[in-house]
Amino acid sequence: MARQCKGRIGKVDNCQVGVFAALAAAQRATLVEGRLYLPQEWYESSARCNTARIPEAQREFKTKAQIALEMVRARRKRNVRFNWVSVDGGYGKEPAGGGGKGV
Repeated sequence: MARQCKGRIGKVDNCQVGVFAALAAAQRATLVEGRLYLPQEWYESSARCNTARIPEAQREFKTKAQIALEMVRARRKRNVRFNWVSVDGGYGKEPAGGGGKGV
């Protein structure tokens, strides 16, 4: 938990933030993956990471856009078919966070 933007209430507060991937077709949708987003300050504290049991191999800060792009690429590697990708408008605040090329 950390002080970060909580979109649902429209302000910064103590909360956890997740990044989710869903597939939709017609009137159906299903979540296919979800990851916890951790602010950069978490990765700057080994003690905090140890207490939260974050594996050493996963202690690299990633923006929400980078996490989302990883999920899209993982689905493609698994041959999941989709025609387009849509993301929350907040991701536009990270112009260098993931980019649209090479998805």
